[in-house]
Amino acid sequence: ATSQEAPEAEEDVTPAPAQEGAQIMIGDTAYASLTDAINAAKPSEDMINGEYIKVRGQIDVSSTITVPSDKYVIIIPADETGVTFKRAAGFTGDMFSVESDGFLEFSGAGTQLEDESIVEGEFTVDGSGDGVIGSVVKVNGSFAMDNASVINNSTTGNGSAINNEKDGKVFLNGAGFSANISSSAEGGGVIY
Repeated sequence: ATSQEAPEAEEDVTPAPAQEGAQIMIGDTAYASLTDAINAAKPSEDMINGEYIKVRGQIDVSSTITVPSDKYVIIIPADETGVTFKRAAGFTGDMFSVESDGFLEFSGAGTQLEDESIVEGEFTVDGSGDGVIGSVVKVNGSFAMDNASVINNSTTGNGSAINNEKDGKVFLNGAGFSANISSSAEGGGVIY
């Protein structure tokens, strides 16, 4: 008798379908991290039609989450329970970074979406931590906040909430800022 080896299984690169209680979703597909969801978002050639990423609960940010130059992502709470992005213990850098020609939007309760539905749930980014040197969002592309809040980021860097780099664009509508402090020699306060 001859033995035959079983053929190697092909690797499944399709993200797992959403499970009950999933925290990060695009449509019906759940992702293990916000970075995975951003990378899976369809590229936007015109920067008009963004990809909605729905998030539920608290997400601890332990490294910079980057929006690449070909992505337009809009992060919204999945439901009325809201979403909080919280700086993880020991992480001191920028929580989010938007590359040139990339677009990131935070949208919370009361924001009207393209399909005319209204976002339910608060959207908060909490930058509290020890020895922080980064901003909540470093912007080289475009960044918008619509009915969202950034709180508690005390940094030695420029712009405790938003560090708007040379060619960055920032759009604020109903944005809330509380207890954000920059002790940079260049200044910066909440937005630099």
